[in-house]
Amino acid sequence: MKSFFANSLRIYLILIIIIFAYNNAKSQCCAAGNPVNSNCSPTTGFNRIFDISWNQAYSLSNTYFDGTRKLDKQYADINFNFSSLALSYGISEKLKLTFDIGFFINKSQHFKQNIISGDTIPDFTKKAQGIADGSIGLVFQTYRSEDKLFNFMQSLRITLPLGAFNQEDANGNVLPIDLQPSSGNYKVNLGFIFSKKFENSDFSIMSANNIEFSQMIETQNSYQKYGNLYNLSLAGVYQINPNVLSILQVRCEIRDKALNGAKSQGNSYSFLNSSGGQIYFVSPQVSYRLADSWMLSCQFNQPIIKHVYGEQLTNKYSVLATISKSFDFSVKDDVKISESHDSTEKFLMISVKGNCDMCKARIEYVANDSKFVESSEWNSESKALKVYYKNGLPDVDAIKKSIAAAGHDTELYKAPDDVYEKLPKCCHYREK
Repeated sequence: MKSFFANSLRIYLILIIIIFAYNNAKSQCCAAGNPVNSNCSPTTGFNRIFDISWNQAYSLSNTYFDGTRKLDKQYADINFNFSSLALSYGISEKLKLTFDIGFFINKSQHFKQNIISGDTIPDFTKKAQGIADGSIGLVFQTYRSEDKLFNFMQSLRITLPLGAFNQEDANGNVLPIDLQPSSGNYKVNLGFIFSKKFENSDFSIMSANNIEFSQMIETQNSYQKYGNLYNLSLAGVYQINPNVLSILQVRCEIRDKALNGAKSQGNSYSFLNSSGGQIYFVSPQVSYRLADSWMLSCQFNQPIIKHVYGEQLTNKYSVLATISKSFDFSVKDDVKISESHDSTEKFLMISVKGNCDMCKARIEYVANDSKFVESSEWNSESKALKVYYKNGLPDVDAIKKSIAAAGHDTELYKAPDDVYEKLPKCCHYREK
């Protein structure tokens, strides 16, 4: 497993080097299909945990750039209200399935009054709405170190063009590709997620990165391909209290130039001059844990550096709000004794409260120090402690008392308040 993790890390670092060494990697502000989800909340949902979340985003693009230079012109602007539903289910402690589908409540491009060839062209607006793209995917927990409080995950996601790609305006003209609700093609997205906690600290760091490969789009008269998209981010996460997380994310969104070709010219393609670029964002975010496994998050995305190729309309800002709910379908019994077909392996399950990797290390240390216990494993999502034993049945009541004395509530025994308050903030699991 360590060699697999090392190889994955090497591949990731090589990809980063390639992305920044490739000078033609540029990115455009607006495209068909679902917008980038920049939410950087810590990932959960393994081991029979079902997560459901509703995301609501608003974005405004109204500034023109050429290279790094802001242009003094206001020809048009684009704004949208976008909603999405995301589902995930943890098949095991290392693998989960994901699904999401998006919907544009409205996607509008407003053209401002211009004078062309002596004629005044009045203001007008083109609008689209409807189902956007969907996706299905897998998230795999590649490596996890309890001692180093380090976690590495990989993801694979396939984007499906579920919505319309040929919507028309009031005059019967097909809307521009950038305004269509669906992207009109299949995409493959590979992701890498790192997280690192620090012992006896309420601060942690996360890095969520992905590469999206687009396929060729065929229309009636032409072919087009979006540039591949690269997202790199680094976030600092601070646990203000047991229910509130503050996150500051720095993100780089890079897109290769788009390709375009006319069917009348056969298979000849060329780069679109005004496409591609690099945009750097600063994204503050606050997440609040509500009662009964609900979570509310709000994020503001502010571009701070723009470098586009050619003259392009670029993003001014975007806002994202997310509300999510987790359902735990794992073992619920306070104590459950099981025996595998191999008579040498026996274990029992105990419900223990806690939050993070530091909680996990503390709970397992206490359990492993008990008589007849061979090893133990606590799961932060299910709050279940799995205790393996061999030569005799451990004293379950004594294990519960010892764990409670260390600061973690069990079904029958509550941790002393003074011991609980001395735990790091990230370990505080009681709702206030």
